[in-house]
Amino acid sequence: MPTKDLAAQLRADIDRAAPGYKVVAIHLFGIKHEPDLRHVSLPELVGEAGVQKSYAVEIHKGMRLAEFVRLK
Repeated sequence: MPTKDLAAQLRADIDRAAPGYKVVAIHLFGIKHEPDLRHVSLPELVGEAGVQKSYAVEIHKGMRLAEFVRLK
């Protein structure tokens, strides 16, 4: 998936998140899109999505969790 599309999806996921669940939504984004994110610069991705730079760390946490969890 192109970086532009991933950035749009990240932004949409964050915007849809209930109050208090934005970071959870970011972790889930990292879990769901881990294969596509392997070759993407996370700082560039969050910059393109227009979200906080610190969210790159949260995406990476989700990516690391991907091998241990299965989404319902």
